[in-house]
Amino acid sequence: MKQNKLIYFSLALLLFLSCRSRQIILPPMVISAYQLTDFCDLQINTNELVYTSAIYSGVDEYWSLTSDKCKELSAELEIPNDVIIDLKFKKLLDGVHKKYRDSYLIVDAIGEFELGNKAGYGHLGRNNSKFVVKRIINIQLVKKE
Repeated sequence: MKQNKLIYFSLALLLFLSCRSRQIILPPMVISAYQLTDFCDLQINTNELVYTSAIYSGVDEYWSLTSDKCKELSAELEIPNDVIIDLKFKKLLDGVHKKYRDSYLIVDAIGEFELGNKAGYGHLGRNNSKFVVKRIINIQLVKKE
């Protein structure tokens, strides 16, 4: 009886995964000390310490944090020199710039969101906001399909 339930569950999971859309699903919250703020809601939390999860991707000098739910918001990822980064996260951040054609990162971080610089943020002011990291919680490499 247990084997049948396991088989049905496996088949249902396989069916669900094969029929899902191309929308990127961010992983569940990693820590519970902070309430997760949706990346799209950062605009109402300007200059406040928040915990968020976002997609980090780009080309050449044009990199940004984004979400597939609100395409109009793009944030420059700023990691000050005094922020301690785990070596495995540092390798992922450095490596994704070299392999941008086939991968991107999902970054979970605590930091402050800035908005309002008329010249924009990042290379040539491409981004309309900035996220200044205070602590990196997790970084995951995702291969593009």
